[in-house]
Amino acid sequence: MLKRKVIFVLLAVALLMGCATVNVQLTKQDLADWMLSIYNAQYADYKTWFVTDPATGEFKLDAQGNAILKPGTPPAQVAILQKKKAIFKEVWPLILTYAEYAKTGTVPAGTVIGEVEARAVTLVNDLIRAK
Repeated sequence: MLKRKVIFVLLAVALLMGCATVNVQLTKQDLADWMLSIYNAQYADYKTWFVTDPATGEFKLDAQGNAILKPGTPPAQVAILQKKKAIFKEVWPLILTYAEYAKTGTVPAGTVIGEVEARAVTLVNDLIRAK
């Protein structure tokens, strides 16, 4: 009886250790889809802080061509939005390049896809963590 319990405990520990070390590998298309979905979700959240045209959903702009923040937006949030805007501008072309690579297997001349992937993933993670 004690032997069975010991064996059961050892098996349970082995299974838990095995589950904890499972490494999920995304396909190229899965990674591209993940980057696009995070970008779109973060951009939708970003857009909620600005005044938009109800008919088109486009940002309303001031005389200088800058998007108008909703009244009462806290200064700390403004700083976050500025960080996100810079990330959006840098990551969007990288995501598009990687998505095209995932779909067709081709990249523009001179592009090192490993560098594009690494930078895009870093920036997408920065969007998630922006504070």
